[in-house]
Amino acid sequence: MKLVVDDLHGLTDDAELALWRFLFSVDLVATIRAERRSLAERLPWLLTNQRAALPDDVGDGLWVKLLDVPAALEARQYERSGSLVLDVIDRDGADATGASIERRVRVALDVSPDGARAVATDRSPDLTVHAGAVGAAYLGGTRLARAALYGGYDEHRPGALGQADELFASRDAPWCSSYF
Repeated sequence: MKLVVDDLHGLTDDAELALWRFLFSVDLVATIRAERRSLAERLPWLLTNQRAALPDDVGDGLWVKLLDVPAALEARQYERSGSLVLDVIDRDGADATGASIERRVRVALDVSPDGARAVATDRSPDLTVHAGAVGAAYLGGTRLARAALYGGYDEHRPGALGQADELFASRDAPWCSSYF
């Protein structure tokens, strides 16, 4: 018999472990299928044979488009400290006639684990990057350097992409189990 787990979330690591142990103990179950799990799932490490946990239909359930870039960057938490000026280009919009429009915002970003300040500026940018890349990296699970390859980027200061990449990175990748 197969047991299908639609959602499993523990408030603590111990609670999640107890939930898995309960599922493993259900009689007559040969296979457990846990849907929409994170790639960082602990489940394989709970098994005697980690290879028995086969990833399938993996995804994070997340997509972000930043509409107010300075406000979003200021509201975010950062694990590292640094400052840079980002020139963010959004070519995904259209006017009333359907013609493509380009929106740009240049943001002076000063961040630390204690907080962030992000304000529109006319200072020279350190890095020009597409809004889609910033949205992809915003939650920390996608590296900005990788996301920037799609829409392109322009380093106005050597090392600016690497610095921005590090500022946006997070220890834990975001994940949402809800399907919408």
